[in-house]
Amino acid sequence: MKKLLLALLMVLVFAFSSHGATLFWSQELPDPNDLAGWRVYQSHAPGTGYFKVKEIPFVSPSTEYSTEITISSPVDSGTKTFYFVITSFDTSQNESGYSNEVMFSVTDVIAPKVPFIIRIIGQ
Repeated sequence: MKKLLLALLMVLVFAFSSHGATLFWSQELPDPNDLAGWRVYQSHAPGTGYFKVKEIPFVSPSTEYSTEITISSPVDSGTKTFYFVITSFDTSQNESGYSNEVMFSVTDVIAPKVPFIIRIIGQ
C-alpha cells in the first residue's frame, strides 16, 4: 500500500487587496511526485469548523505557491476574523493533515465608502 508522503512545510501568508486575498505557501514535493493539488479550508473560529473553499490543482514544481481566494462569511454574521488552513492531496486522493493555521482580519483593511454627492458653487 502506497504511503502518503506529502510533507506540508507551509507557512501561510496573506496579501489583501480590495477584491480578496492571496494565500502563499511552500510545499516539499514527494518522491516520486504524485502531488495532485491543495485544498484551502476556512473557519470562523480558531482550530475548528473548517469548510473547503477552494481546490487548487498542482501544475509544476515551484519554491512557493499562491492562490487568490474570496473570503466568505455567513450573511449578517458580523464575522471579521477568519482562519485558514491548507492540505495537499495526491493522485489517489490521499489527503495530508492541516497546515499551520493563519488568522486574517478584515476590520482594519476595508476602506470607507466613496463619497457620492459632491457639489461646487461658483461665485
